[in-house]
Amino acid sequence: LFINNNVKSILEIKYTQQDEGKYICYVNMTNSLFISKNSNESVISINITNINNTDTRINLNENIFNKINIGTFISDNFNSNSTININYNSIINGTINTDNNTFVNANNNWWGSNSGNETNNNININTTSTVVLVSNLNTVETNTSNVICVSFVSKNKGIITDLNQSIPLRIVTTTRNFTPQNGIMKNNKFKTIFNDKENGTITVDNQILILETIEPNTITTVNNINSSVESIIKITGTVTSNKTLIDGGRVYIKINGKTIGNADIINGSFSFKFMIPSLWSTKNYTITAHYSGINNYTQSYGNGILTLHKDFVTVLLNPQQTTNLPGDKVTFSATVVDNILGRLIVKGTVVFKINGKTMGLVNITNGIASYNYIIPKNFTAKNYNITAYYLENNKFNRGSSENSILTIAKQDSNIIIPTITGKVGQTVNLKATIKNSITDSNVNSGNVVFKLNGKTITNTIKVINGSVNYNYTIPTNLNPKSYVLSVVFSGSSQLNSGKNNGTLIIK
Repeated sequence: LFINNNVKSILEIKYTQQDEGKYICYVNMTNSLFISKNSNESVISINITNINNTDTRINLNENIFNKINIGTFISDNFNSNSTININYNSIINGTINTDNNTFVNANNNWWGSNSGNETNNNININTTSTVVLVSNLNTVETNTSNVICVSFVSKNKGIITDLNQSIPLRIVTTTRNFTPQNGIMKNNKFKTIFNDKENGTITVDNQILILETIEPNTITTVNNINSSVESIIKITGTVTSNKTLIDGGRVYIKINGKTIGNADIINGSFSFKFMIPSLWSTKNYTITAHYSGINNYTQSYGNGILTLHKDFVTVLLNPQQTTNLPGDKVTFSATVVDNILGRLIVKGTVVFKINGKTMGLVNITNGIASYNYIIPKNFTAKNYNITAYYLENNKFNRGSSENSILTIAKQDSNIIIPTITGKVGQTVNLKATIKNSITDSNVNSGNVVFKLNGKTITNTIKVINGSVNYNYTIPTNLNPKSYVLSVVFSGSSQLNSGKNNGTLIIK
């Protein structure tokens, strides 16, 4: 029996009669044939051609090191003229050189001697790997098209796994002048044509090449973020292996251990948008991205820091200046702007103060905080400072406006003069009452003079508790009739000057 490049192997066949017309056939094969003890593949197939030229399949029962025991029940008769044809596929663990190219010693493959010692090494399979089969092939059939099946075994997962990416496969030889065509190994299959410059033939079977692989380590990075609550942040990062961007797979994102979502890896990068809850505190949070791995890549974790701070604001107060009288109603309004984004803040509370004393608190509505203020009647005429304060919360710091000026103007006076009657030469009491026209309170400041038909008839008289009095002797040269008696008020720090007319009747 000649198998494998004309290296002679010994095939022993023994059979015994089980029942009438039925026999058990025992087959032992020794010498150069190497069968991996770890293989559970059917690497031996035996066909027995009976005298009637029908084939009967012999089933594989055991694989014990270099010996194969095969037994079957056959009902057909066969004799010494019958022939047995054996084909086999060699299952190997290749000799590997772990650099950018992946070298497999093919001396023990289907065209080799199958007599060398096998070694079992680890390799990293990635998109830059090239599987190179080196053979001392002696003869090859010219222009033969062959399919090579290659499976990769994940060391961690322990299962045969198809690689999604395509792995280049290159076949070279150490003898003769044949040139196998190179190509791309995809979905664990590779097809090549052997071109030989000389005549020669060899039978090439489809092979399964099992490589024990280590999943390449990956590195996941997460960028740090500085933001504030109620902001939409973009969590970004990369996943690489040996400084090469990984395309495909997914990261699962957590903040302080709580999952908030996931993102796909595209060209080595990932991005995920997240709105920070309003109740989160201003502190540092840990962002964790867990890359789950894909194909032969290991999983990895990366951390980044999310720093939450409170943004500063600008408070704008209107009106910036206004002049009013006690008792007037004035509307003050404030808008608050985010200093980072430059947009109106639509939530929060604003406090309005006058000369440091709180007038009232209002919530922002539709971007505006408005407060209606009635000026107390006891306010004196002067300038008052109005200030608006935005109260601190989880998102923003406290902010204050520039002062707005509220000017309280002088009020008018209300002068009341009674009608006075007298005779020539008689002394009468000239009197008047002066009140604040707004508060109706008695004026307690300023001076007045009395005039008769426009001519001053008294010196200045101080206003005391809203009243003035003057004893006036009617001159003898005045004719009996009605005269205009005027009171002219000088005004004060709080009141405008004023004048009012009454009547003096001389009989």
